[in-house]
Amino acid sequence: MNTWYITTSENRESLIRDGITDAEFHSAGGHAVEVDRFSMEAQRIAGVHPQVLILDAIDPATAQAGISAMMRVRKLKQEKVRIVLLVPEDTVAGENIIEAAKKYNVRDVVPTSAEKLIGELTEVLKSPVDYEKFYSTWEEPEEESKGGFFGFGGKSKTKVKVVEKEVTKEVEKVVEVPVEVEKVVEKVKLVGTPTITLAGVQSRVGTTHLALSIAEYINSKLKLSCGLIIRKETYDFLAEYFEVEEVHNERYGTNAFKLGGILVVSEIVAGDISADVDSVVWDLGVFDAGSTEFKQGDVRLLVSGGAEWEMGPLNEIVDSLPLADLKDICAAFTLTPNALFEDYKEMMGEVANTIRVDVNLEWHNIADRKDLPVIAKMAGL
Repeated sequence: MNTWYITTSENRESLIRDGITDAEFHSAGGHAVEVDRFSMEAQRIAGVHPQVLILDAIDPATAQAGISAMMRVRKLKQEKVRIVLLVPEDTVAGENIIEAAKKYNVRDVVPTSAEKLIGELTEVLKSPVDYEKFYSTWEEPEEESKGGFFGFGGKSKTKVKVVEKEVTKEVEKVVEVPVEVEKVVEKVKLVGTPTITLAGVQSRVGTTHLALSIAEYINSKLKLSCGLIIRKETYDFLAEYFEVEEVHNERYGTNAFKLGGILVVSEIVAGDISADVDSVVWDLGVFDAGSTEFKQGDVRLLVSGGAEWEMGPLNEIVDSLPLADLKDICAAFTLTPNALFEDYKEMMGEVANTIRVDVNLEWHNIADRKDLPVIAKMAGL
């Protein structure tokens, strides 16, 4: 089962990661993110084709982010993704997040706590959705349904009604200090199958060369399997130029081969191969502001050449992106002298990371390169 998990709590992320065996599901990916990145991460993850997306809105201050996340996923993927929404165990039917769950057809709403999380999530993921029960729960008369909000485990209405009288003050206390939730995690943590996306600020800046080198480093130096996604024209060129081994897989179609130890594929997305490899490198060619694929990378490399006139296209892209996106991007400069690179690094102040790419004529010559270990480390490899 291709399951992704988003939370704002580092502790609950650890619970999920440590409890994967107990929960009896394969976690293809999990993230602890800042609360203001919650809904955007949900949209990004939906783009890599999860079967199940678990949204952790147990902290009341994340309720609005959870609502926005549900809306984004449904808009992007309609009913193709099963959403599991985790909410505080004393949540009641009239609250906004429950109304939103109904609106966006989220059938798995799990009232829980950190202590009960693994056990209750286990049961939900093992069980098929009972659609009739879901709809009949919402159609109960109002006086019956105030405390009887639906969730796995069949909580008694009497118990929830009692809690409802106490919950108002408790929620208000938490909402008054939402900053505690916002500060839980300063950086996105990588779990599962890391994806490195690359896009050039223009053509012929060495994007594919760098993508091949990263994949080779991961495979031959780190001894981890790596899938490389490239454009069709590049795929065809490599298949003709190099000695490759055909790979037959119905999910990949006819667009897959092995180049050494690297699985090279085309015309698919990262989610199609994430379960088969330890990491994914995705060469997107020239940066496209309208594409969401670049944003799907856990590490996002914006590749530029080293010439001064190439700073123009780079600056245009940087100026067009919101500040939140810039904090997730690494500007990679190819063919750049050290002295000039220091100037570029200073100019890229808003960008989270800047790296000088050690370009060799042969992409597979990785022995003495200093840039590849840095990129792999950024991806948690």
